[in-house]
Amino acid sequence: MGPGHHPLHHQPAAPASTPGPLTPSRLELLQFLRRYLAAELARVDEWIRRETLREEDRRGQRMRAARAAERPWWIHHEDGRPIRPHHAGRFITSRHDDGQPCTRPQALTALAQGAEPCSGCQPETELNTARLAPC
Repeated sequence: MGPGHHPLHHQPAAPASTPGPLTPSRLELLQFLRRYLAAELARVDEWIRRETLREEDRRGQRMRAARAAERPWWIHHEDGRPIRPHHAGRFITSRHDDGQPCTRPQALTALAQGAEPCSGCQPETELNTARLAPC
């Protein structure tokens, strides 16, 4: 032993296969890896959840747009008979309206049966009902 070395302060080097007190064991490393990967999977699951919500929202918007394109008309009823058709693209409905969506042929029929068109959105212009006017 050289000067300044005391036998109690000297520790023999640990063999390469045996972890030291500060070196994690293989089992500890695998457990750490598992915790890390579980956290990463949780992040991916959250991304999937958010994207699923966005996709459902986009699908709902597409469905609403398709329904609106199929039924761009709105008609009010009184005593079960149509009284006032509207063009849904130009008429703002509210939950207090007593009307309901209808098709173009239903709006045409209502006008042909004497329903008054809305003066604001003028659905008869869009429906070209001038040709349907009674003689």
